[in-house]
Amino acid sequence: MRDDRSSLASVAIESNTATNWWRMLFALSPGMLHSIDQNGRFVDVNQAWLDATGYARDEVIGQSALFVMTDESARYAFEQVLPTFWETGFVRDIHYRYRRRDGSLIDVVVDCNSVIHPETGRSVSLSYVRDVTALMKSERALRESETRYALAVQGANDGIWDWTIDEQRIHFSPRFSAMLGYDDGEFGETPERWLEQIHEDDRTLFELALQKHFDGLAPSFECECRVRTRTGEFRWVRVRGVAVR
Repeated sequence: MRDDRSSLASVAIESNTATNWWRMLFALSPGMLHSIDQNGRFVDVNQAWLDATGYARDEVIGQSALFVMTDESARYAFEQVLPTFWETGFVRDIHYRYRRRDGSLIDVVVDCNSVIHPETGRSVSLSYVRDVTALMKSERALRESETRYALAVQGANDGIWDWTIDEQRIHFSPRFSAMLGYDDGEFGETPERWLEQIHEDDRTLFELALQKHFDGLAPSFECECRVRTRTGEFRWVRVRGVAVR
């Protein structure tokens, strides 16, 4: 009769090692972690996840993972993400909106891998969750600012120019180009191109006024000068600007 005690002991040690690794991972990870089973229910969450969402552990374990999501995110998870995850075993950079216990919303990005749970032996997710609320807020504010700027440029009768000094590139609004008889984008984007259009008798005055502002000796840049149009004639314009550091 074969003695299987040594093999059984080895399996027990391996099982205990895997279980301890799992528990230490969830206990020590500074980032948000959760795990769901194939029914879409939470089987584990760590303290960082609970701190970020405001829930207690006993309010989460056994609940559907969809309960913490907004309706839109829940539909996205149920219809697209979860089917793909259980088919492929992983998903990356999934954006959800979570509803915290106090009702406030946070934006998160989730990366998931399918693993075998050391205690049940069944496939579960191991999901790393990043709170990107501040980043999303900044991106939304930037988009709104860009939209307002675009509307202001479209509605302004003045020509607008934006000089990115580090890149030595100037963006001219469509109205600016049209004032000089050019189509949008035809005028060019280099400072040299801009200076070439200024009448040679006014160029030194223009550069001095610009440098005075750059040196902090004037709160803004302003200069009246003659600028050559596409037809070769010169037109008097007032050029103004403020350096943003």
